[in-house]
Amino acid sequence: MQHKIEAEMAIARGWYLSPSEPLAVPRRLADHRRSRILPIETTVIDMSSVLNTEPPEYTHTLIISDVHLGSKVSRARELFHLLKSYRISKHKWRFSQLVLLGDIFDDLNFTRLRKHAWQVVGTLREITDEESNANVVWVLGNHDELLSQLMAHLVGVKVFEEYEWEVGGKKFLAMHGHQFDRWVINYPTLSKFPSWIYDMIQKFDGPKQRVSRYVKEKSKTWLRINEEVAAGIVAYASKKRRHIDAVFCGHTHIEEEIEFKEKSIRYFNTGCWTGKDSPTYITIAPSGDVTLQHQIETETPARQSA
Repeated sequence: MQHKIEAEMAIARGWYLSPSEPLAVPRRLADHRRSRILPIETTVIDMSSVLNTEPPEYTHTLIISDVHLGSKVSRARELFHLLKSYRISKHKWRFSQLVLLGDIFDDLNFTRLRKHAWQVVGTLREITDEESNANVVWVLGNHDELLSQLMAHLVGVKVFEEYEWEVGGKKFLAMHGHQFDRWVINYPTLSKFPSWIYDMIQKFDGPKQRVSRYVKEKSKTWLRINEEVAAGIVAYASKKRRHIDAVFCGHTHIEEEIEFKEKSIRYFNTGCWTGKDSPTYITIAPSGDVTLQHQIETETPARQSA
């Protein structure tokens, strides 16, 4: 509650500026525990040379979810490198649209953000710059419910509960997926209790956060959320007036592709950027072809700074 009030006060006082202005993080909101705020780096870097990989091909839409910036298990470093690899020049990117499919931040406590998390935020602001050839769309997740107004000011993006668009003559629908999770729907208050327990586990976990990542992945599997979310959004999409070719969700933290032949709809889950395995994301080519991608880094540090 305290963080929500602080965030609202920050917006009211104009601390979060338009995308064309430099990011200003107030000490009262983001540094009240005396931890140094690292500046957001805006230097143009060819990340393909850093990672010894070829730059990615141009894609129309890039979809990412469940980064949970601020969490100790967030893979913010890898996400920062991915976004930079799609950069051509200061205002030109190898994609037309970036869809943030929910739960990009873990909560409103921005004091938990570290160097790479702020670099991600800074890069998002650069993508939304007036001179940029790309745009950013934010689809709300259950961790983002109190962040919609803040994100509109902090990053300068449009926020949706569900988002429809068309590429290459194919129609797509994106929702975070918590809308089809019975645990979140029926027990909204109780569903937040596991997050508190999980935060405690992170505090006492080892440098590589192996226990935290294992618990996070298994909790989603045990509750059989994957099947519920997939069936839920496909049923929802099939009721649309116009046919939807593919639907996208996050929330479950498990990447997946399922074809519902009886409804002629393909379901994709973007996975997450917190698991022990390589982070996953989705690309949609100008032709409308959808691909589930894995972010592979040549070097992985012992501890990820989120």
